[in-house]
Amino acid sequence: MLVGFIDVASNKVDAYFLAQKASEELSPNISFTQLTSPDVLKIPATASKAFNLGADAVIIYLNMDTDDADSLDLVHEKLIDVEVKNAKYSYVTIVHQDEWSTPAELEAVTEKKLRAVLDLILKVDSTQPSAPKEGAVDLNSALGLGGEAVPSGIAPALDSQDSFSLDSPDNEPKSLF
Repeated sequence: MLVGFIDVASNKVDAYFLAQKASEELSPNISFTQLTSPDVLKIPATASKAFNLGADAVIIYLNMDTDDADSLDLVHEKLIDVEVKNAKYSYVTIVHQDEWSTPAELEAVTEKKLRAVLDLILKVDSTQPSAPKEGAVDLNSALGLGGEAVPSGIAPALDSQDSFSLDSPDNEPKSLF
């Protein structure tokens, strides 16, 4: 599994190193591609780039101070668009300024959070459907839909024989009751 790892240029710790360390302990099947976002507002574009490079999931790590709090709401909205477009997940991992006071505490909190998000990614990945198993039935074919199914919530067009009107022949409205 290829995981895009996005950090922000203003981060105060090498979280990529900590993510690699945690992944080695959790699963040998995780590899990373690292990208750095120049600032918080560029995170969605950087996540899109990671998905375009083949990432199956993206971890976004950032140290948060009060100046970035307003920007984060916009970033979350745009990240949802990126996720929907790519049909893949991004996981935002934030360490707030008030969660640490020394560089050692920052590393410990960061490693703990990254380990938790990597564990979540592995669990989500293991629950995703894999390729169809041998002997699996294609539901569209079995139901005679042949890939031409009408999307749910959209009624098929009526033939002229199926049409109806509430107007009487003399164009006076009819009552349904």
